[in-house]
Formats: sequence, structure tokens, C-alpha cells
Amino acid sequence: MSILGKNEYERNILHHMLSEILKASTNDIFNDIYKSYKLEYDFIKNYSIIVGSDDELGSNFHTNILSELNSKKFYDFDGTEIIVEHPLSSYKNVLYLTDREEVKIKIGSSAFIDSNSIGMFRKFYNKDIINNFIEFKLTHNIDMNYLPYILEDYINPHHSRPNPKVTVEKIKAFEIVNNLDYELYKQTKEKRVNEKLLKLNGLKNIDEYINNRIFWFTHFFDKGYNKYNILDLPGSSAVMFSSEEKFPIYSLLSQYYIIFGYLLKILIEKNKRTSTKDKIKNVYHQMILNGLIFEQVLTFAYDYFEDVEESKTFFIFDKSWSYEKIIKEYMNNAWDIYLYYTAEQAISINKQGVDNQKIDFTLSFFLTMDNNFYSAYIKKNRRKMFVINESISGRPYVSIAEPSDTTDNINLLVNEYLNENNIIDRLKFKRSKLYNKHSYSMAIIFKEQMQRELKIELFE
Repeated sequence: MSILGKNEYERNILHHMLSEILKASTNDIFNDIYKSYKLEYDFIKNYSIIVGSDDELGSNFHTNILSELNSKKFYDFDGTEIIVEHPLSSYKNVLYLTDREEVKIKIGSSAFIDSNSIGMFRKFYNKDIINNFIEFKLTHNIDMNYLPYILEDYINPHHSRPNPKVTVEKIKAFEIVNNLDYELYKQTKEKRVNEKLLKLNGLKNIDEYINNRIFWFTHFFDKGYNKYNILDLPGSSAVMFSSEEKFPIYSLLSQYYIIFGYLLKILIEKNKRTSTKDKIKNVYHQMILNGLIFEQVLTFAYDYFEDVEESKTFFIFDKSWSYEKIIKEYMNNAWDIYLYYTAEQAISINKQGVDNQKIDFTLSFFLTMDNNFYSAYIKKNRRKMFVINESISGRPYVSIAEPSDTTDNINLLVNEYLNENNIIDRLKFKRSKLYNKHSYSMAIIFKEQMQRELKIELFE
């Protein structure tokens, strides 16, 4: 079953409703459109919609601390800007349209730290060097998440110079700052983890907490489905698997390999003497074949094919580069996109918060100091809407981009391509189903295919 509609009739109705919402500009109109469709079509009750809006009525988002985090400027001690954005960052307000009878919508938040930003926490912990972002985080108890950093620096099988000892030191400094006993720090300037939090989680000390986190990040297992035992050791504990199966960690990297393959495909197309229209259609066709369509990558590709300056400061290519140099550079670019995409998906529609209160949705902020990546990719991929299917377990959703000349042009080209290929819908369905079943093997095969094609096109 599709996330958006059980059949073509429902999908068409949803398409018309969402198109009307995209064209509207005030919260009253957003609400009126949603209510009118809900009254006329009962199945609309199965959908909730998160909408970015510049209207300050009907939602308290623009008055809370998340809005301030979204709009405030942050700088590191050396003046480098700290960019903190969430998928709806270009809007002042966030409106939540739902059939559920809620008096007040509860929004959670988490800020995801990439590898070039985590060092500021270590500097604060070791050298007491503070910036206005850390001050803001401590004052308002902003939740932080270093999943992007741990994926790139610790899990990454392609890391050229891994240093697990330094990684663990950075994680420990981060966790202490993230869970700082702030009252003690204000009184004494001592940086110590909040002991109450450790006890609430059944942990004895920060080292035990770090060991537990490292183990989880290494194996990515779900404690609800896998058996495990806690082995008490002098001064700390270790978590030991007792189940026969472990979650295959590298399957999580399938999207990374797919993105890497798409970047190589974009470079191959760039060096062909064809129009932007043909290049976009070729990239889109490749996405269909792989069962994973990345609209954000298509947006970036369009700007790159059109020689938009920002895209070339991130997606650098020099004809003098060796094949190995290209692979290394584009693997790094693929990591940036993959980690941002992973964090963006963490808008995941949560059921429970840490205080056991229900959270309707979580806005995932992404923190980076890489201005080239921000300008070329993040800034160009604003979201306007998240559409949640409440009738499916897990509340899956799709996101819809903020309308722009680029997205309009891409939509025209994609629709033209689909009209030219009458059987493409069946192929899309089959390939998507195949990817869901064999994501890792398909990703590896595609990555290697693109690497071979790159060699042929540029070096033979």
C-alpha cells in the first residue's frame, strides 16, 4: 500500500488537496482547505500534515525556544558561523493539521552534530573555550545527537585515518557537555555529568554510559527484539549479546552507496554534450532503476548542470584529477549528503518523549560549519510539507519541497519523462520493492557500476 493513498482515486484527491495547500499563504486558509477535504472525503482523516508557514496565527511554534534556535545566529570562538537548520527553516511558524482532537500539539527537537562541529564541545570541555551556541544549548537544555559524527568517524568503513581513541574522547566530552549538571557548573565551573540522569538510566558512571553508547552505535540493535545481558565488571559494565543474530550494520550504509553512485552519475552526465533536460532525465531514470528516488539530489543536479555557482563550490571537479582523487572527493561529498539526509529523516513522528508525554512530531535540526555544503545543498532543499499517514503503523510520511523555479523545472522534466514512458510506473514499483528487499546488494552493485562507467567515460 502506498503511503499516500490506497488507490489512484485517493492519490489524486490527496494531490489536489496538497496542491491547494502549497498555493495558500495563511494558516486560516491551510486549515479551511484541510477541513473542507476532510468533510468531503472521509479517508483524509487518515492524514496529518505539517506545514511551514510565515503566518503567526494558529500555532505557538513561533513563540517557543525552537523558533529562537531556528532564527538565532551562532558563531564559534574564531568567528566561524555555526549553521543550525531544520527542514522547515525558511518559515517562521509550523502548523500541524490533524483529525486528532488535540488541545495542544507537542513538538520535540533534536540537533544533529556533524563531524566538523563536534570539536567545539571538546574545546569547551578540555579548555573552557565557549561559544554562543554552547551557551544557548546549556541555558535551554537543547537535546543534541551525534549520530552523523559517529557514522562518519566511527562506523565509516572508508575512513582513511581512523582513530578510535580520539573518537571516544570526543564522544565523552560531548556527552558530558550534553548532559551537564548545569547548576553545578554555574556555581563552580566544574564540568560533570548530571548524576541523576545516569541513575535514571541505571548507569553507575559516565564511562559505563559511553561504553553502552559505543556498543549501541557499533551494532545498531533494537533492545526490544534482541536478547542481551549486562555483565558487571569492576568499576563499569559491558553489554553482551546473547542472541544468535546481529543487525547487519552495513545495510544502513546502502543509502550512502546509492547517493555516491548518483554523484558519479551526475559527473558523468555533466561531461556529456547534452542538454540539462536530457541529463536530468538520465539521472532520474537511474534512480528508478535503483528503486530509490532522491528529489534533493535531483535538485542539486539541476543546479550543477545549469552551472549555478554555489553547486560548484561543493561539488568540485578538476580535469587534472586522477580517478582515485575523484573517488575520494565524491565519497566525502556523498557522506555530507547522506548524513544530512539521515538527520532530516529524524523528523520521525515520535509517540513518546523522555518524560513519557506523547510527542506529535520532532523537528530535527542539523548543525554544521561547512558553508559550502550548506549553500550548495541544504539551503536549496527546503521542505514545505510533511504528510503523515496515520492509518499505517509507525506513522510513515513523505516530504514535499518548498516550491521554487528549480523544483518547478524538475517537476516538468520528470512529468515529461513519465509521459514518454508509459510502463515506467510498473518499473518504479518493481524496483522499489526490490530495493526494500535487497538494498545493500543493489547499492554495492550500482556503486561499482558507476565507478566502472566513470573510468570508461573520463579515463579511456
